[in-house]
Amino acid sequence: MEILVTDRDHRRIKWNFQTWKNKETMKYLLLVLLPIFSYAQQDSVVYEKRDSVWFKLTYSTETTDLGTKKVLTEDPYTKVDSLVKLSLIRELQDRARQYNQWKTKAEDTEKDYLLKLRQADRQYRTLYTTRPNLDSLSNSKQLIGTWLLDGVEISITKQLKLLTASINFVSENVFWVTNSGREYFFKRGKNWISDKRKLEPKTTRKL
Repeated sequence: MEILVTDRDHRRIKWNFQTWKNKETMKYLLLVLLPIFSYAQQDSVVYEKRDSVWFKLTYSTETTDLGTKKVLTEDPYTKVDSLVKLSLIRELQDRARQYNQWKTKAEDTEKDYLLKLRQADRQYRTLYTTRPNLDSLSNSKQLIGTWLLDGVEISITKQLKLLTASINFVSENVFWVTNSGREYFFKRGKNWISDKRKLEPKTTRKL
């Protein structure tokens, strides 16, 4: 695995994990930095102390004609330990604020979609005085059988009930049940996931 490294003079150097002599540094990077690489949309900053000097390591992605590469920029940061501690506290606060902002926006977007879904369902029920009958969908038939609901074995019969709650399909990959309000389940692979619970098919282990 290669990483493009930019030093303080902005010269590009290729590092190869297998050539690193410092095993502790390698272990540190494998445990801490590789997970960071998965967040390709953001730059990530890590502080590392070398002798008495703290270095600021910035990990980012760079798009070239050959594809996307991981780029590491190293800069001497400080010799003051307390400054690094303060920087980490500030970064922690910034990340928390960013996450809160994203979460709020995501919740608002979800509420908007949910409102439109309920409006469509309500209009159908008002006009035809019955619920939309979508239980004939192929996925509804696939629910019949033995499942694990949060790890607990349950059975779903032709009556299409999740425990005692009726299953109401609104599309081939979405259904809801009443559980202190409507609880929507979304199909994810072979599983059905809600904000509260997970429904997965029971599989028989091969001996």
